[in-house]
Amino acid sequence: MPDANRRHRPIPECGTTAGYQRHRRHHEPIDDACRAANNAARWRNKQQLAQRRKLEDAARRLAAEAVELGHPAAYEALYAQALREEMATGGAR
Repeated sequence: MPDANRRHRPIPECGTTAGYQRHRRHHEPIDDACRAANNAARWRNKQQLAQRRKLEDAARRLAAEAVELGHPAAYEALYAQALREEMATGGAR
């Protein structure tokens, strides 16, 4: 007897990322439409991440320039510290 309080969700449609995940969960063969939807979503996410990283890098450069111009002594100290750390680790983070 099914639990009356259990919320029943619709089965995800093929051709969606949810459909792709359902195939994976149930160990079913993945159809072309679901594979294409998942690949497109992964591509979009990758592009969005790359764009975000570009924006973050630009923001860091602008912040560094502002610190350099507004507080040259603090900038030099931070720069020297960062350079020492990079040299100590060989650039590995």
